[in-house]
Amino acid sequence: MIIQNAVFIPSTGEIYKSWHRHDYVAFEVEGQSYFIDGGNEYVRTSVLGDHPHIKWICLYDDDDVQLIIDTYVSKNDKGNNKFVKSMSIPELERVLERMKHPLVQEALTIMISQKSSLLDMIIEPHG
Repeated sequence: MIIQNAVFIPSTGEIYKSWHRHDYVAFEVEGQSYFIDGGNEYVRTSVLGDHPHIKWICLYDDDDVQLIIDTYVSKNDKGNNKFVKSMSIPELERVLERMKHPLVQEALTIMISQKSSLLDMIIEPHG
């Protein structure tokens, strides 16, 4: 099963994600037009093979939880596509509230726990 149908453009930081069936997302890279489509139902694209300027970040339900942590994308509070690993704890909690996929729930829970632990270490007085 497809969890995420998306691409990342490292040179610009842009993330394009097809959110649902027939969600045709067009984008341009280096003057060329491309698209992704299909959401979690199917993967359809005009990007053929390995592309030097486009990184696939499609995820499947048999992927490792660490891969989900590293590459899962959701909407941030402003409605922009964003890697969840770069979200704040409150943003992660809001994503978790609406998340239905158990593997993504696990990844979000791990991230919230790790970020909370780091925050506790920073705030905790030394001595």
